[in-house]
Amino acid sequence: MQDPLMTDSTIEENFQCLIAATKDKVTRTYAKYEKIAIASPGRTVLLALASGYCLHRLPVRALLVLQVRAAIAVAPAVLLGLGAVKLCGILQRPRGGVVISPDLPRHAGEFRAGR
Repeated sequence: MQDPLMTDSTIEENFQCLIAATKDKVTRTYAKYEKIAIASPGRTVLLALASGYCLHRLPVRALLVLQVRAAIAVAPAVLLGLGAVKLCGILQRPRGGVVISPDLPRHAGEFRAGR
């Protein structure tokens, strides 16, 4: 039996709500930091210079390359797993669109027993 909360339409709706909430939060955070930058431009420039210096001195590129290599290494297994889950979901769907009501007999023997 399929969970009614995990149908394709509700998953897509939940995903769209998550995207909208994330976009709203990012927009609010951007506006907040924009106000801070306008309020004290000297501090903002110093913070930008310090950040640039740290990024130049730290091995950021090596760390990013390491993460990308790890993601590439596990991607086939993750994609296989996601495909298997999707296939199981497709195979467990009822076929033909016929819904059997619980009060209807399921086979001919129940017709005779009920008389």
